[in-house]
Amino acid sequence: MTKVLYVEDEALLAISMESILVESGYIVALAHDGEEGVARALSFLPQVIVTDFMMPRMDGPAMLKELLYRGIKVPVVLTTAVPEEDITAEVRGQIDIYLPKPFSEQDLIAAVNSLSALSSEPH
Repeated sequence: MTKVLYVEDEALLAISMESILVESGYIVALAHDGEEGVARALSFLPQVIVTDFMMPRMDGPAMLKELLYRGIKVPVVLTTAVPEEDITAEVRGQIDIYLPKPFSEQDLIAAVNSLSALSSEPH
């Protein structure tokens, strides 16, 4: 089973998406900001990360940069209300899928499914 780290500062959204991912067969760990996301990633070792862009303490891109520095590079879904054209090239280089908010449960599952397949391929 694929391990997914879901990083989202909106608690109700995080809990509801965790439930949807678990029902779809994923093992899920939650974090509520980038700092917590780094700590969870180091102990949980996810195969896919779904992260919000804007969060308190440490945003999604800063978290991904810190994880890369620590040797953790896994496929990433970025969820955000920020328009795609406003996402910098640097941030685009850190992510695999841009998922605009609000998104449907089906869109989330499709994104995680596609990245889960990538993470299970031999490198």
